[in-house]
Amino acid sequence: MSGAEVAGLFFGVLPVVIEAVKAYHTTCEKIRIFQHYSREVERIQKQFRVRQRMFLNECHLLLQLVVDDDVTKAMLGDFEHSLWRDRNLNNQLNNYLSDSYQSCKDIVEDTQTILKDVGEELRCFDAIASEKLKVN
Repeated sequence: MSGAEVAGLFFGVLPVVIEAVKAYHTTCEKIRIFQHYSREVERIQKQFRVRQRMFLNECHLLLQLVVDDDVTKAMLGDFEHSLWRDRNLNNQLNNYLSDSYQSCKDIVEDTQTILKDVGEELRCFDAIASEKLKVN
């Protein structure tokens, strides 16, 4: 069981959400590096950015159930924000979601798993990415 899964058992959905947000960010960065290599990668990047935006919008709406808009933006802009580990905030969200809590958590965990798989598939490009960074 991964650290995020263990944390999810104890704290609920917030730790899982931030791990999925991080995975989207990391994968998007990898895809962006390769956009110049083909039109197909550019097309995939556009689709990925759309899905990332949709996911972030849903996370934004979810967080707004328990914190104001400024705090929501701060949390989504800072992977180390202290509220990602705040038990009271997580409990508020869990209580608000009520019967939908498990479904929400399942969706986020599935998203995280898919992103992890995509990230592993993209590792073959890590050497190219590191060369590109050396050149820049």
